[in-house]
Amino acid sequence: MEMISAEELVKVLSRTQSKTQLYISSEWLLKLSTFSDPGPVRATLFVGAVDALYSGHLPPSLISRTWFQSWEKFISQPCSEPPGPIDNTVLLYKAPDGTDRLKPRSNFMRIERELYLFLRTIYGGGPEVFLTDQPQWSETELRDVLSSIESKLWAANAKLRKQVTSSL
Repeated sequence: MEMISAEELVKVLSRTQSKTQLYISSEWLLKLSTFSDPGPVRATLFVGAVDALYSGHLPPSLISRTWFQSWEKFISQPCSEPPGPIDNTVLLYKAPDGTDRLKPRSNFMRIERELYLFLRTIYGGGPEVFLTDQPQWSETELRDVLSSIESKLWAANAKLRKQVTSSL
């Protein structure tokens, strides 16, 4: 069987324009780096990791497709202009009861909340929008929801850390 080096693999993967991501656990990579047989790549650690993400506890986060496409253009074409602040106001409308709601048939993309927070940290803007038929949370309501979720995230992270360290 022919072995491929890590450098060759990176070269092959970097030549492709695919946006598909490959995920390999740190446990598997550690075994490979110590020249032990890592065995097949298993998804058990990734399945447990879902509880350690906001997406396991919140509706999906949304971002304006127009903004996201301008960001993709910026990262794939080095000479293009960086996108401005995230503008998710185009995804919302003000309901008669005064609440912000998701526009029907609005042009959005679903993304992980962690990615949205990362992009907002860099580019600013907002507001944070979730895929729900209910009114969007105000900042105060979202803070309350997040504080109730934080303890679940800490517990899930601790459980995941224990799984990883016990399998090494």
